[in-house]
Amino acid sequence: MLGYRAVLVISGHVLNNVAFVAAAAYFYRLSVLILKDSGAAYRASVLFCFNPASVFYSSLYSESLYALFSLGGLFYLFSGARTVAMIMLALSGSARSNGALNAGYICFEALLQAYDAAIQKKRPMALVTGFLRSTFVFLPFFAFQAYGYLNICVHGDTDELRPWCKAKLPLLYSFIQSHYWGVGFLRYFQVKQLPNFLLASPALSLAVYSIVHYTKLLHQLFQSTSIHEQIIAIVDGRLVEAHESSDVATVLKSEISTGLHNKKQGYWRTEV
Repeated sequence: MLGYRAVLVISGHVLNNVAFVAAAAYFYRLSVLILKDSGAAYRASVLFCFNPASVFYSSLYSESLYALFSLGGLFYLFSGARTVAMIMLALSGSARSNGALNAGYICFEALLQAYDAAIQKKRPMALVTGFLRSTFVFLPFFAFQAYGYLNICVHGDTDELRPWCKAKLPLLYSFIQSHYWGVGFLRYFQVKQLPNFLLASPALSLAVYSIVHYTKLLHQLFQSTSIHEQIIAIVDGRLVEAHESSDVATVLKSEISTGLHNKKQGYWRTEV
């Protein structure tokens, strides 16, 4: 018969590996949705499975669940299933405290919707719903902090209160990171951490190379005249769509076509 601790260890390994596989599946689906390229999505998913930190996804750690809920939440957010996305992103905050930052995706989407509502002269309810959804994503983080404060600072021994209980903003997890793990601004840059930097150097080098390469591609892309015209057409098209039901739609379309024609004529004169 297996003991209680052995069952916990086996269950943890099984749960984390299943969550890892599910996270990879969501990563692939999200990549297909964004990149519109199944081949690139497949290669990205393989790299995700064999990344240097994959050992944390297979061991008894919270990374697998966090990745599952974060990637799943983003997939449903980009798919338009905002309620499911909100729940999964909130669950990511239950797995790891930095999951609360996933509320930023919902805030950004709410700002875009509010901008569209302002253009179309509608009531900007997107800001209200976005605020409520973002607050919901933050709830697990706040709940954990409140649980720790009530158990240690309120119901604990008042003669031996921990230092963080007396802080203006008593955050349990921040105190643990700072006091026991040495987490803080530039505190990780020490000589004794050199082996960890060497361990992370392949992934860091690849990340830096990807950023530089992507920046060069963007620079080349925006140097072309066609991309400028496409951006102008998209923006002007949104303005026309916003006024589609009004009498000025025809005038706007005429102005847009005339403006694009003048831009082309000016470009050809410059080239000649």
